[in-house]
Amino acid sequence: MAAAASLHLWNGWRRTVSSGRAIFKNGRRADRKRVTSIRPSAAAAGRRCMSISGSRERWRGRWNAVLLAVCLVTSSCVLVFLGSMEQFDHHHRLQLKMSLSGLRSFHDSVRHLITQKTGAACDYSRGVWVHTRRKLLYTGNGCQRWLSPMWACRLHSNRSFLYESLHWQPHSCTLPPFHPPTFLQRMENRTIAFIGDSLGRQQFQSLMCLLTQGKDDYDNVLDVGAQFGFPPYVKSNKLNNTKAIRPSSWAYRFEKTKTTILFSWSPTLCHIESLPTNGTNLSISTSASSNFNIDSQMLDVAFHLDHPPSFLSSNLDKLDVIILNTGPHWTLNKFTRNRWKPYLEQKPLDINMTKDSIATLYNVAISKLRDWLDLQAKSGATTATIFYRTLSPHHFFGGEWNSGGRCDNIHYRFMNSISIRNLSSPSHLDVVEDMLGRHNTTIKLLNITWLSQLRDEAHISKSTLKGKNGTQDCLHWCLPGVPDTWNEILYAQLLQATSK
Repeated sequence: MAAAASLHLWNGWRRTVSSGRAIFKNGRRADRKRVTSIRPSAAAAGRRCMSISGSRERWRGRWNAVLLAVCLVTSSCVLVFLGSMEQFDHHHRLQLKMSLSGLRSFHDSVRHLITQKTGAACDYSRGVWVHTRRKLLYTGNGCQRWLSPMWACRLHSNRSFLYESLHWQPHSCTLPPFHPPTFLQRMENRTIAFIGDSLGRQQFQSLMCLLTQGKDDYDNVLDVGAQFGFPPYVKSNKLNNTKAIRPSSWAYRFEKTKTTILFSWSPTLCHIESLPTNGTNLSISTSASSNFNIDSQMLDVAFHLDHPPSFLSSNLDKLDVIILNTGPHWTLNKFTRNRWKPYLEQKPLDINMTKDSIATLYNVAISKLRDWLDLQAKSGATTATIFYRTLSPHHFFGGEWNSGGRCDNIHYRFMNSISIRNLSSPSHLDVVEDMLGRHNTTIKLLNITWLSQLRDEAHISKSTLKGKNGTQDCLHWCLPGVPDTWNEILYAQLLQATSK
């Protein structure tokens, strides 16, 4: 571990020196350009003035490099020390690690200063989780108007809440704190649409809780779902034996800034329509209730790989920011149970459905969606800022969700970058980066896979409202929790996009 820490220190020092050199070179180039525009008679005096200012800038850069080096040396030494403290119990180890938060903040501030000076773009997807004492914008005890009880783990009496104290810190810069008024001001008169599966719904509910700071009586937030064709919520009524109907899509508008936040259910980002036995097609709206059971209809379902979800195609011109996600529903179990039949160019595909073939179908669907969105942007049909949010990983250990898979861990296991480097990059991430990140596309990548991969302790796990142990949920996250960080990164990228 000491050798690895030394290597980490050396790499950090090299990056620091490189950043400092970039600052010096940029300053010298700018000095030369200004001097050449001065008349020859004033050039000498100009060079003397520029030499003084350039020297100051170079000394400032050197002090930044020294400060960063001190931070790297100190933090590396302490991390090595912590890694050798096996005789300490978890409580004492946690206290010592939390005491490093101030040092890490100083370290990251200096690194952010150098990043700003060199003009380097921030990679928010790579970093480390650190313990902080910052106040959360909302809690699971509140935000009941927006947050589903099954995800509000503060309502569950049988779990630890240490996961709430972790904050994501990128390596190359700082993640700006989420500021609700600034977000709403920047998104004034705009519509932000989350389109995807239940994990997309978690991100939608997280954003609503962040913006309202968990206040159920937050003023001037209107339900505008009817404007997008979303069915209303129907409460149960025992008198007339009416069951509750929970919609799968929602839309709310903040009246003060006319900012609309919505979620549309589309777990595969493909258009689907039923194929009844009489030969007539019956389109299945992706805005319909998620409780719709295709099995009960005994229908095969046409799964159009090259057609976007109906909500997206019919409302594209109304949307200003789009966050797309899919992934967990691309399994053999889902295809079999839902009777999905893949179609391409209006024709059924005669293929043997296996895990590998479904992965191929996923690649085709995402590529077709990318091409369709690029075509819409090129033709002027949309000017929306479009994000594809990468896969949120599950953490089933010892089996899958239906075969005894568990995620009982309640402690964060990756307290330093040395242990994080031993993790391999998820194969899904490589595929998505190849289809989106390495093509000239209008779609931006909201990369949350790596940072979420590190948080196996933050899932709902065995917590339930009734406190009973059953099938563990190692796919969805407790809220507040990891999806809040997804929205913090979204916020940071929107700030960059709207400031240009």
